[in-house]
Amino acid sequence: MDNTTFNRTFDGSLNPNFNYIGDFVVYIVIGCLGILDNGFVIIVILHSRKMRNKLCNLFILNQSVVDLVASVFLLCNSPSVPTLGSASNISLEFYCRIWDSNYLFWAAVTWSTYNLVAITIERYLEVVHPLRYRSFFTRRRAKVIVAVVWLVGFTIPIVTSVITSPAGADGTCQKHRAWSSRLMAALVGFYALFFGFLLPVVIMIVCYTQMIMTFNLKVRPSDPSTMISESEKRRSERMLRVRKSLIKTMLMVSIVFVICWIGDQVYFFLFNIRVIKDLQQTLTTIVVSLAFLNCCINPFIYTCQYNDFQEATRRLLKIKKESENSERSTLDLSNQKV
Repeated sequence: MDNTTFNRTFDGSLNPNFNYIGDFVVYIVIGCLGILDNGFVIIVILHSRKMRNKLCNLFILNQSVVDLVASVFLLCNSPSVPTLGSASNISLEFYCRIWDSNYLFWAAVTWSTYNLVAITIERYLEVVHPLRYRSFFTRRRAKVIVAVVWLVGFTIPIVTSVITSPAGADGTCQKHRAWSSRLMAALVGFYALFFGFLLPVVIMIVCYTQMIMTFNLKVRPSDPSTMISESEKRRSERMLRVRKSLIKTMLMVSIVFVICWIGDQVYFFLFNIRVIKDLQQTLTTIVVSLAFLNCCINPFIYTCQYNDFQEATRRLLKIKKESENSERSTLDLSNQKV
């Protein structure tokens, strides 16, 4: 997981992948796009009172924030390994283990992954266990869950980034070099694969399978003896459409997550357990770029799939257009007076 931007042999030597100008350009483009489109999602949600009032949108807002943060740290990835021989031991260790190891970037990626898990569980409870959902999911508890997601994001990459990236005696950073044996490399590889990919994917599959089964039960014809009024029926159908729109959106986000990350996770796990002996530059660039692309692709899914987001976007753009027209009218009137 965390060694995806680097080439290394088994003895631990690392060479930054940014030596290839093509990779550098790709990462810059992905980072800039992630900042722009996730920033737009944040503006749309904060501007729309209707979206702010829905608990699920709090998690979507957090998803955009962490993806934006990941995009920023992707841009900040150092293209070279500096020598800091004159720095104190403490500051050198801090720099190597926290910054040069890309720990903050991988923390943001983990935040994004487990926030997606939180959204999935929130949708699962709302659809499959609505009574429990109403009693449990308050806005305060949702904020606590968001805080837990951030804590998990800080915790999981410690093993794969901080512990394995010490400072060398010559004042250089030894990225992901602290493997004591092949067994340790394999264990860390499995740890990264399990917590970074397998566990979230299993939770998503189980929850969305249950949600689809529940929806199939709800669309069966009603018993004539329990018929409801036409207005109540229309209201129920409208709420069901809104709920389905949101679930389809988040299901698509989950599918895209799997598509983007499966190549990266499996490829580097096979490398850690020595099934693959050497990382091929072209294949490495493809799987890494596809994984990083996940930071900026979700806003396009919201725009195409999520009805509430589409409506909020139209309102935001309409207000801006009306404001511009008002400014033009005021300017024309002032020119006429002159």
